[in-house]
Amino acid sequence: MNRETLSKQISCLLNIAYVPKLEDYLIHPQINIITKHKLWALNAINASIREPKLSQWDYLGKNDVEVFLKLSEYKAIQKFIGCTLKQNVKGNAKTVFVELMVSVHKFCNDHNFDVEKSGATLSQFYLSHLYFTSSFNMPPETVYIFFKEHTMCHTLPFPPNSNIFSLKDAKDLMEFFYQSYIRNLPLIRYLCLPNFTLCFNFCTLKASTTEEKS
Repeated sequence: MNRETLSKQISCLLNIAYVPKLEDYLIHPQINIITKHKLWALNAINASIREPKLSQWDYLGKNDVEVFLKLSEYKAIQKFIGCTLKQNVKGNAKTVFVELMVSVHKFCNDHNFDVEKSGATLSQFYLSHLYFTSSFNMPPETVYIFFKEHTMCHTLPFPPNSNIFSLKDAKDLMEFFYQSYIRNLPLIRYLCLPNFTLCFNFCTLKASTTEEKS
């Protein structure tokens, strides 16, 4: 996922007829638990993110990964990724995720990753993106560490970890994550998280200093 793709999405924001809603995002507040007197803009999103562990099939199952890797046409890859998302994910949040996973698909093919390595890579990007979009104030360092710990889970040879990746695979994967995701976090945040503006209408009352003439 390159910066040009993200910048293009931002440039189109003012020209689209569709207005983003909270329900359109990958992770959003549970509307039924928000009381009327609270403002969405002031509420943190409560998302339960588990500790990093083996997760090669968390995004796609083994059979789906095999089908996904065989796709070669750009539109077919986009369509496949779009079908993995919930129907409520719309607009720029959906576009950014689809483009992200398209770039991961290319990375896996370019590095000749097998089904297991590709499944782990896809899941790591998927879980890291969910992790980043689970809060309005997620530091880049925290996201990077989250991804790195998942990588280590799939690289270290002793239990309960598994040496799915070689040391070179892990190095290439971390560099790719930094170049394609961490460097673009400000743009991803702008496109994938709700942006709020609070407007208050008020008027000032000017006290009259004119004395009534007798």
